Amino acid sequence: MLFRISVLIFLFVGCLPKEKESKWAFYETEVGDVTVSLMVPEYALSTVDLLRLELTAEAPQGSEFHFPDKQSDYGDFSYFESHETSLKLNSKNNVVQNFSLVVEPGLPGTHKFPALTVLYGNKEVKTKPFSIDVSSVLSEDDKEVKDIVDLSSETSFSSLVLAFIPVFYLLFLFLKRDNFFDERKEFFENLLKRMEEAQFAELPKVFCEFLSENYCDKTVYTGSDAIENYLKLVHIEDALKKEIVSVFKAYEENRFSAAETITDKSINGRFVELANRLKVTK
Repeated sequence: MLFRISVLIFLFVGCLPKEKESKWAFYETEVGDVTVSLMVPEYALSTVDLLRLELTAEAPQGSEFHFPDKQSDYGDFSYFESHETSLKLNSKNNVVQNFSLVVEPGLPGTHKFPALTVLYGNKEVKTKPFSIDVSSVLSEDDKEVKDIVDLSSETSFSSLVLAFIPVFYLLFLFLKRDNFFDERKEFFENLLKRMEEAQFAELPKVFCEFLSENYCDKTVYTGSDAIENYLKLVHIEDALKKEIVSVFKAYEENRFSAAETITDKSINGRFVELANRLKVTK
């Protein structure tokens, strides 16, 4: 019985999707003054691997990029996860944004990955389609299993193992994503609690930690002007940006006041209220 359980665990772990490290192929597409670069890893992909694609978009200031989402067309591949950074300015004073996309392969064979569409204002940029070979791991797995167990006498057990692999895989993905969101929720709750209990002088530091975690780009408090410049590079509504700058300015006007004159914690409350409105869980 223990032997059979060991084989089951071996097959389950071996079938979990995993990313590989490799060299990258580089494709660049331009539409007017908008440039989108696509980086594709060059390695032998199998049906249990994940494929990670990296996009970098650059354009003059004035609008925002819209990248592919779960509903986009990925051909024979399935959406797994994605992540985008906040906007940054480069040496040309253009806005630049990076986007990572992870997809899962389907059946083995040579597959054509379709063009990915990136929108910027009224311009649409499509990346270059590419072909990629996906190999099957079943033949190798069969050989390994045959070395461990006589399949002719264990047909029913092998069938049971193969039937449960998709179940364990789906359970793994569910627990992985559920754990991720639990950790994010706990992290933000702790930050909010710190903000509520923070001494007046610590408020900007804790709020900047909150911004850094939510929007990937790290920031520290050096003054309301620096915060205003930082907010120009992140995706926040203009009205909300003005409120954030206003709170920092209110803090600066009161930070040298006597401690007993700030007992109502009104500025603490405004920081906490803004943090609740800014919470991001992706």
